[in-house]
Amino acid sequence: MRKSIFFISKDPTRCLIAKGWASKLPSTKWTFQSGGASTGILDELPKRAMYEVNLPIPEEIPSIHDVTVQEAHHVIWIRDKEAGETLPPLLEKLRT
Repeated sequence: MRKSIFFISKDPTRCLIAKGWASKLPSTKWTFQSGGASTGILDELPKRAMYEVNLPIPEEIPSIHDVTVQEAHHVIWIRDKEAGETLPPLLEKLRT
């Protein structure tokens, strides 16, 4: 059975890039998902950066509510410490 890692961030671009790099790992034991605290269309600059390093570019940014975070084996919260980002309520509930 494959284990899943879920990348999440307030800035959805970060989690998409993390998922893209992780998916390049030569492992068949893991699956990778990502979601942002906000949704919408990916800005042009991150699209170009992802294109240049051959990372998959989604049409829309997935929301943490569109995917099942609770089923992930590991959740990685990517945050901007200097901006004072705190854990979203959804992840606070999962914290043990």
